[in-house]
Amino acid sequence: MPHDEDFLRRLDRVSPTWVEVALNLYRDHERVRYVLEHANIPERADRVAISLNDPRTGPFVVVARTGSFVTVLKEGMSPGPLPIITRAQLDAMSRTTRW
Repeated sequence: MPHDEDFLRRLDRVSPTWVEVALNLYRDHERVRYVLEHANIPERADRVAISLNDPRTGPFVVVARTGSFVTVLKEGMSPGPLPIITRAQLDAMSRTTRW
């Protein structure tokens, strides 16, 4: 999968702790695809916000439905109308299945 340049450039929006979490997701394409397939995302949604911490205030990693990484939103930035995968959902799916 090619590097998602905008995503990588936007990592400076978040603290080093969240950079590490975001990059771990970025490097684990199979995990992200699994989560996207099993998160009950509305069909009309082209993109999804994955909350790295708080489901309302973020920070968020925005990914395309295909699994491509789009951008990073710092804490307090709104993902707008995008569906949100909470950190709890991400962690639960990651624990229960080995892709």
